[in-house]
This record gives sequence, C-alpha cells and structure tokens, in this order.
Amino acid sequence: MIFLESISTLWKRYPGEVAGFGIAVVLLISSAVLLFRSSSPGAVPETEITVKNNPVFTTEARVRLKQALAVDVSGAVASPGVYLLPEGSRIADAIEKAGGLSARADKLYIERDLNRARTVIDQEKLFIPEYGQAPVRVEPSSPDLPEKASVDEPVLSVVDINTATAAELEALPGIGPKTAQAIIENRPYDRIETLREEKILSARTYEAVLPSLGISLP
Repeated sequence: MIFLESISTLWKRYPGEVAGFGIAVVLLISSAVLLFRSSSPGAVPETEITVKNNPVFTTEARVRLKQALAVDVSGAVASPGVYLLPEGSRIADAIEKAGGLSARADKLYIERDLNRARTVIDQEKLFIPEYGQAPVRVEPSSPDLPEKASVDEPVLSVVDINTATAAELEALPGIGPKTAQAIIENRPYDRIETLREEKILSARTYEAVLPSLGISLP
C-alpha cells in the first residue's frame, strides 16, 4: 500500500520521468523473454548453413548439410580439393566442380576406364591420373593360343594337332618321330588337353609346346 502511494506521489510530481521509466522496464522485460525463447534447445527451426571464405571450396556454397556430399577430387584436375555436391551428382559434376581436367590428364584412361556417369557418394576419393599414372591394363590370354610376341621375339607358328604332318610335329621342342606318330594315330582331337590327359605327351613336353599348339575341330 505504501509502495502504491509512493508511486502516486512520484507520478504527480514527475509524470514524464515515471512514464519513461515504465516504458524502459517493459522493453527490458520483453527483451529478456525473447532472449530466453531464442536460447531454448527445441525452439530453433531448421536453418541453412552458409559456407564462406573456406579454402577447400572454390565458391560460396549455401547448402543443407544433410543433403550435401563431400567429395575429395585430386590428381589431374585444375583445382584439386574437397567439394560439396548435391545428392545425385555424377563423376562428371565433381570433375567440373574442380575446374575440369588439366592438360596432363590421361585422356585414354578417362575415355576407356572412367565412368563419368556414375553417381558419387559422400566422403568419396576421386583421383584422376596423369599420363603414366594409370594402372596397366592386362588383357586375359587363352591357354590354347600363343602369347603375343614382343618386337624382339620371333612370331611362333601354330601347329594344328589334327592336321599337322609328322615333320611339322617333330619341329616342336621335345617331340621326336615316335611321339609325332603317337599324336597322328590318336586323331581326331576335340581338346588340346587330351595330349596330356592320355599321356601322349609328358607334362614337361606339354607345357613346352602348348604355346605352339592349335586345333581345328573335326
């Protein structure tokens, strides 16, 4: 009661000052309420995060983190680094984001072995090789055919075990007249392996002459 009488007395004597003080108190209380609400853990709506002035990004990127894919692009590209790409991005998009291929990129590897249409995944490492850095591609060879000769090696002729003469068979290493005659007498063959399975050739001789043997089906 005494407090209210004091307020009434002050109002009569200093009405402007009391009114200003009251407005300041109201503003202070309102600010405190807003600050409390903004600091509440459950009250913050989902927001976007802006990435600026980061050395691993070539341009400012405004992305939602849950929708971004981080891809490390290195090797023969203009600007190697880690880039954020939207979901569904392709290898080609990652290369373009890194400034495109450099002049030293292995174009043969890219055209033959790199699937630029494949989608990237989060935290993927993408390396673009320069000339001489790509792994050597080894083509599978058939055990029934001779190895591809190098420039310094003579080209081996193939002897058909179903049609070769005794002289042609005897020209092979480890095959004499007796063995050549045994090969001829056991014709026709449908598999070269029969020479080893039927013990017409010893295992050692078979391995030695195998690159020179061929077969025409009867």
